[in-house]
Amino acid sequence: MLELTGVSSGYGAVPVLHGVDLTITAGEVVTVLGANGAGKTTLARTISGLLPVKEGSIRLDGTDLTRKPLHRRAGRGVILVPEGRRLFGGLTVAQNIELGRIAAKGRQQDADAVGHLLDAFPKVRTLWDRQAGLLSGGEQQMVALARAAAGRPRVLLLDEPSLGLSPLLVDEVFAMVTFMARETGSAVLLIEQIVDGALAVADRGVVMAHGQIVAAGTASELSASPAVRQAYLGGAGLDEAAR
Repeated sequence: MLELTGVSSGYGAVPVLHGVDLTITAGEVVTVLGANGAGKTTLARTISGLLPVKEGSIRLDGTDLTRKPLHRRAGRGVILVPEGRRLFGGLTVAQNIELGRIAAKGRQQDADAVGHLLDAFPKVRTLWDRQAGLLSGGEQQMVALARAAAGRPRVLLLDEPSLGLSPLLVDEVFAMVTFMARETGSAVLLIEQIVDGALAVADRGVVMAHGQIVAAGTASELSASPAVRQAYLGGAGLDEAAR
């Protein structure tokens, strides 16, 4: 289980997160919603180790990660898939995914796990020998998620994986998110602007504003709450709020 207790962080002297408390269990998807500038990306970067914790603590299955650097957290299975995909464009899809598997180190290096992943997502298999940098944006996003899943992450941090994708590819990406939680047992933090889609695959959700969690509940509770939509998601409709 990932546990954040009173976590504050920011960029240099500029504070962004203020006393965030959050837990995510293995196999659970928690979506993080909120307007631009609410602190969602900062939250993911802080959990991953890209940004230092200024106050509070981060623990994974009882182990204190608060002062651990990025590479130590990655070694323990905390993986960030940032906005923008960031594949190795000169390598093939197969080579990119192999890097994800190797990065698992002692957690899981079974090549059969990659085969299972490709069985679940045959679209990635069709891209296997292609150069990653020549793929479409949607194809690159699917490969980035597959690379992360190949590493069998204990905690998977996804920063707007649907950004810029067509509706059909968005559905495929959300299917991959569900697979990673249910089949690999990852604790998934999903940052999204497509609110309806994110809540449809999530077990729970939180809404952020001004660097704090201002609302939380099950996905169905947040989806059905006019007060949450009006106060924090910008209007009457969830899809409108995501735009």
